[in-house]
Amino acid sequence: MQTRRWIGWLAVAAMVALTLAMSLVETQTRITGGTPAQQAMARWAVGRFDVEELRLPSLEIRFHRSRNGCEGRMGGYSNGTADLCGEHVNWMSRRTLLHEMAHGWVEANVPGDLEARFLRLRQLETWNDHAVDWEERGTEHAADHQLGARRPGDGHRATLDPSQRPAPAHRGL
Repeated sequence: MQTRRWIGWLAVAAMVALTLAMSLVETQTRITGGTPAQQAMARWAVGRFDVEELRLPSLEIRFHRSRNGCEGRMGGYSNGTADLCGEHVNWMSRRTLLHEMAHGWVEANVPGDLEARFLRLRQLETWNDHAVDWEERGTEHAADHQLGARRPGDGHRATLDPSQRPAPAHRGL
């Protein structure tokens, strides 16, 4: 009789632990601002990373009505925050949001030696030097690479583009 009781308590404890773990995973991405449609887009974007088994670090997704919050651009990423500017919910805003979130994934998952190899493969000289043009920065190539955006000589396709289902691009580096 004691064994059954212990098994029952262990089952309950396991369910509680699993529920707590799931709520921690769900709360590691915080959405700030935005319309209901933009908030739904953010949840969709988080789901894209989950589907591809790309674990996001703690991340805040912030929506701004104008481009002032993104230094005049559509989006930006800095220190665990992905900003998206404007009120549109369309293909470009989804792509921009995934791109900015991919910066967070790259920052948390790509060590320095892999950055150096990636720079050599792309024939780039800098990872994130803002003194050079956007398209010459390794971090921008890496975020686009996770999206599957093709660049000359790139043989990989999307990990986050829902119309594509290849192996994650980072595994080939």
